[in-house]
Amino acid sequence: MQALVTGTTVVNGTLEPILEITQEKAVFYGISIAGVAELLGLERFCPRST
Repeated sequence: MQALVTGTTVVNGTLEPILEITQEKAVFYGISIAGVAELLGLERFCPRST
């Protein structure tokens, strides 16, 4: 399963369950996930940032 997931999952504690459900095939979006995505090597999309 693939998913487009908001970055607030890292703040509200649902990041790990979502990664388990999607088998790490998730694309995160938004600024909230930027640092964590870089550290964990997660795929991230943010049209306002690089």
